[in-house]
Amino acid sequence: MGQFFQELEEIAEAINRKIDELLPTSFTKNADILFEAIRYSAISASKKIRGFLLVKTADIFNVNREQSLKIAAAIEMIHTYSLIHDDLPAMDNDDYRRGKPSCHKEFGEAIGILAGDALLTYAFEVIASDQDNIDPILRIKIIQEITRAIGIKGMIGGQVIDITSQNMDYDDLKEVHKLKTGALIEASCVAGAIMGHAYSDEILVFREYAGKLGLIFQMVDDLIDEEDDKEKANANLLNLMPIVKIKEEIEELKRAAIQGLKSLSNLNIFNILILVELIDYIANQHK
Repeated sequence: MGQFFQELEEIAEAINRKIDELLPTSFTKNADILFEAIRYSAISASKKIRGFLLVKTADIFNVNREQSLKIAAAIEMIHTYSLIHDDLPAMDNDDYRRGKPSCHKEFGEAIGILAGDALLTYAFEVIASDQDNIDPILRIKIIQEITRAIGIKGMIGGQVIDITSQNMDYDDLKEVHKLKTGALIEASCVAGAIMGHAYSDEILVFREYAGKLGLIFQMVDDLIDEEDDKEKANANLLNLMPIVKIKEEIEELKRAAIQGLKSLSNLNIFNILILVELIDYIANQHK
């Protein structure tokens, strides 16, 4: 796992540098607070799991690293937008994010909303830019994949279900996890495969792997919430299933995801193993 952790750290740092390079520093002096808020939220010490997943999937197909880092940076901008809006008083009303005051607590609610909006729209400006020699057809496919993941059939749809539903059962909550958390994780992996001109059957394997990874990610997050603050762990799986059963399902999802990757043994085995280590790392975060 030593190589894995080194790569995880190095790619997170590279994505931060790419975000810093891509984000404008100013537009007009009267809007400086917006750019400060964007950078405050987007350039962080987080692990950049979605971006890492995209880059390492693209590496399987020997995609140019600068190209994959650019799309990974855009993915992380989109993820950061979702976190900024998630923290707002009308949503989850969280005062802290990534170890510091959330964007709206630091800059005010209006700037928080606008910073999220700006990151979302700028991410697509980055993806649509033709300065990186990415095939225009692939660029369109990537945009289609991401927009599906974050729209009404993905992240936004999951958030609506989350904030409006009462008395959700286990299957309902898994659907929320799949849409709200898993969809962008899945799109990140698939986007990396698209960049590598993957065949449709290969893309399906990556999609199924990342779908399981996304569920594990949120299930582990629920377990960590329970361990950190039992009073705060409300609308999660802990209220619907014993901890031992959740851990069993995490292990089953992990086994199934790894088994699926075995069908890609004709591809770059080193980077396939990195994906195996990634799911193992995520699954063990609660231990």
